[in-house]
Amino acid sequence: MKRLYRQQHLVDFMAVVMQFTRIKIKWSFFSDEAPDLKRACWAFPLAGWLLGFIAGGLGQILILMNLPVILGCAIAIAFCIYLSGAYHEDGLADMADGFGAGGDCRRISNIIHDVWGVSFELGNYCSYTPSFQFSRNWTLAFCNNGLGSGRWKRLRND
Repeated sequence: MKRLYRQQHLVDFMAVVMQFTRIKIKWSFFSDEAPDLKRACWAFPLAGWLLGFIAGGLGQILILMNLPVILGCAIAIAFCIYLSGAYHEDGLADMADGFGAGGDCRRISNIIHDVWGVSFELGNYCSYTPSFQFSRNWTLAFCNNGLGSGRWKRLRND
């Protein structure tokens, strides 16, 4: 166990996974100190890659089980949103809410950085933007899985 303490790259990666995902990490197994995310910032893309790999693998497994492609893609995207804690969706909704409300820079910044959601000026922007993002991701995943497969070519030829 002491060997893991010396593997700083592994400790950094686990700190990032613990911070940015819902994957449970027993931190005391890796370090006695608090996670240092400034030092671990190099591993941020790796955590995103891990989530994408898990969600993409789930989607491919569902498609190989002859689940309709569009349903398999929707389940994989929903699983990725769950696994990530919806960080991107929350940030996108805050950004849309701030820009949708308008005003000067200080007002927009206050709306975007409002942690508790008290200053929702226009909740429509906050709710429409993540649903648009989900539908866009769903469409892209469906097209990428459908266009390259033999099923799509068979459908076009019939």
